[in-house]
Amino acid sequence: INLAKESNHKELILSTYANKLVIDVFTENWNAAQNQLSKIQELDRNNTYLNENREYLRALISLYEASGNLSSALNSFKQLDFINQRDFNQERLKNQKRMLADLEVTLEKEKLTRLSQENDIQRLAILAAKKQSVISRLIISGVLIITLTITLFLFKETRHKRKMQTLAMTDPLTGCPNRRASMKHAFDTLRETHQKGSPIAVALIDLDYFKRINDTYGHDVGDEVLKAFVKACEPFLRETDMLGRYGGEEFLLVLPDANEEQVTLVFNR
Repeated sequence: INLAKESNHKELILSTYANKLVIDVFTENWNAAQNQLSKIQELDRNNTYLNENREYLRALISLYEASGNLSSALNSFKQLDFINQRDFNQERLKNQKRMLADLEVTLEKEKLTRLSQENDIQRLAILAAKKQSVISRLIISGVLIITLTITLFLFKETRHKRKMQTLAMTDPLTGCPNRRASMKHAFDTLRETHQKGSPIAVALIDLDYFKRINDTYGHDVGDEVLKAFVKACEPFLRETDMLGRYGGEEFLLVLPDANEEQVTLVFNR
């Protein structure tokens, strides 16, 4: 801390205070941690330097909870969740772009292979022009090869497109529809049931105590809880029902053609 102060580098000083606060919270030295927080707030009144520091934010959550300042603890948790969600989305977007790039390379290679095969067929046909029987066999073989190549190319291209569409509309953790797919399905189902005049139930489900699970056992266990919840719901839903991940520990449930008794039965289960 003294070395940081001698450098007169504000960001370095704040980072040093934050590291000390994390250590104090870890050792449950709450008074010292509160003292470090006061120094940080005095030096960084607009909270512009440490709002991306995950360890600092986790320590703040524990410190605020210990002091009973649940409102501030919630705000820190929201900031931490925002950073995690943003980084997750950025990583997912990078992965999708990389997969699309790999797909384009694969398709280009297949295209070059197909063109090479077509050139070979044409060259063989010219060399065998003196013998009518050979020409006929080559033509038949060429047509079959071209047809099979084009069919294989179109099949692979269609399969790749379907795979990419599935990835874009599926939550990678739980395997259920993601927020975009869930919202689209909900609006489409609402429009359809409105036209038919049939009932529909739409529910936004939030898992209780999920933050406590993450804080106590870690995010890996929290991820397993989300997957277990989706798996546990599947036996009680009809084929026409949809359970999608809305975000974090929130899920969107759409029950078309469901009356009050059926909806109550689903939630009781």
